[in-house]
Amino acid sequence: MRRISLVIIKRRRYSLTLTLTLVFGMISLLAIASMLSTVYLADTAEGDARAINLAGSLRMQAWRALATADAPASRQRYLAGIEESHARLGETRLVQDGDGDIARRLATIRRQWQQELAPRLTAGERGELPTARLDAHVDALDALVGRLEAAAEQRLRWLKWLQLTLLTLTLPLLAYGGYRLLRHVLMPLRDLLGVIERLRQGDFAAHSGYRRQDEIGLLATTVDDMAAHLEAAIAERARQRQARRLALMEERAVMARELHDSLAQALSYQNIQALRLQRRLAASDGDPHSGAIVEELRGGIEHAYRQLRELLTTFRTRLTEHGLRAAVEDAAESFTQRGGIWIHQEVTLADDVLGPDEELHVVQILREALANVVQHARASRAAIHLTGDADGVTLRVDDDGSGLPDDLTRPEHYGIIIMKERAQGLGGRLHFAASDWGGARLELHFTPHGEPHDAT
Repeated sequence: MRRISLVIIKRRRYSLTLTLTLVFGMISLLAIASMLSTVYLADTAEGDARAINLAGSLRMQAWRALATADAPASRQRYLAGIEESHARLGETRLVQDGDGDIARRLATIRRQWQQELAPRLTAGERGELPTARLDAHVDALDALVGRLEAAAEQRLRWLKWLQLTLLTLTLPLLAYGGYRLLRHVLMPLRDLLGVIERLRQGDFAAHSGYRRQDEIGLLATTVDDMAAHLEAAIAERARQRQARRLALMEERAVMARELHDSLAQALSYQNIQALRLQRRLAASDGDPHSGAIVEELRGGIEHAYRQLRELLTTFRTRLTEHGLRAAVEDAAESFTQRGGIWIHQEVTLADDVLGPDEELHVVQILREALANVVQHARASRAAIHLTGDADGVTLRVDDDGSGLPDDLTRPEHYGIIIMKERAQGLGGRLHFAASDWGGARLELHFTPHGEPHDAT
């Protein structure tokens, strides 16, 4: 019993298919009935015309039979034709399906002909056949023809009213079925296709809002539930990714502290010792080549120390707290204050495209490029462009400084070497060219993985 109730509830709940099937089934039945009535009308119209023609021909044949009373052969032919016409007229549908009056009239006329007129004409008694009696017979035939015409017209009127009734029933059903189809099928399906397209584009807040208890409503609810589940799953994935990124940043902050406490102090000590050695050599008038070597040694130590400080700054930059755009802005502001130059920024890359390592590589390459602009290029302005599209991510830095050095492969160009190594780590290309401003242009292009990965 409970199962039957559930089936009834289910059928009542999802009734759109049943409703449309019934509506268009009734429209189809009415259309079939209309077509059948049209066929019947054409058939009966043809039979009615034949019956009227036969009744009319009896009048002419009666007069011809009278006119040929002196010619037995012609007379017998006309008498046989009249008898055949009577028989055929009695078999017509208009006579058989009539209201009985037509059949009675025809029987009376036939009896009068067979009992009174035909025997005298057969015997050749033309002079004994009063014209008035034949006129009465013809008048009876005229009345029969009029009655046949009236019956045919009445049948046509009934068929016309049947057609109008079927049309009157069909039009409301057609309007109702069209309304249900448009309102509850086509429009909701159009909205569902729009929702699916928005979901395909990543807008998981899209909902159909269709809540009718029918099949389309079930489909709309399913799509909305799917969108909600996808939104929750992506939010959970983003939360887990954020947690991993924060853990990675925390680990790198610890590494930065350890590097500062060990390697940075060691480099600072080596720099001081190299400075002391340089001064002693200068005071003792030693070999000038030794002084050049010590100067080169000090330059390398200072550059390594500067690179270490940049690395520590990068490690301490918590990219996930404010996003990659904020990290680029911080780098631009830092070098603006350090070098007193104007830096234009154009960042169209979303914050969630790159993984943590990719973000750090990009920021480090950017900081190294800005360091070269400030320290070596003697520029007054620079521009940062960070964009992303289907082909990958592009970082471009332009300046109006002194341009590119003569030889980018010289060993002392530590910054360029480091940037190239980081570009290789990203699986990208690092390209140097002349800027439209007259200075140098650095351009990095790579394809992001799009997934965060753990630090090693």
